Amino acid sequence: MKYVRFVPAGIYNGIIWFLSSGPIFVNIQGFDKTAHIIEYSMLGFLLAFALNVSKDNFDKMAKYSVIFGFTTGIIDEIHQYFVPGRSMDGIDLLADITGIASGILVWLMLVKLFEIIRSSQIFSRK
Repeated sequence: MKYVRFVPAGIYNGIIWFLSSGPIFVNIQGFDKTAHIIEYSMLGFLLAFALNVSKDNFDKMAKYSVIFGFTTGIIDEIHQYFVPGRSMDGIDLLADITGIASGILVWLMLVKLFEIIRSSQIFSRK
């Protein structure tokens, strides 16, 4: 049952693959790097959710999230090499890694926020 947490990341990986299989939608200088950071930050967030990354297991689970996200980025860049009108770009891979790390950090901040809310007296039941 714990593997159910991986379903959103798996579906999102499919969406990334689908989007990179077609032509570029917007051809504005630098937009593709921003798009890579945004889409991979979402993937990083979903991977952190799937692996239940927390401050207690950060070293191990964050590494797994980064490795999986990096591998996804490499596969996506190789895939784009074979798509007409697309190309393989190392800078895109850097943007992917930046996005993965950002998504993991957002996940950790939300986990911390929920811990604070849960421990505060404001929301406690009387």
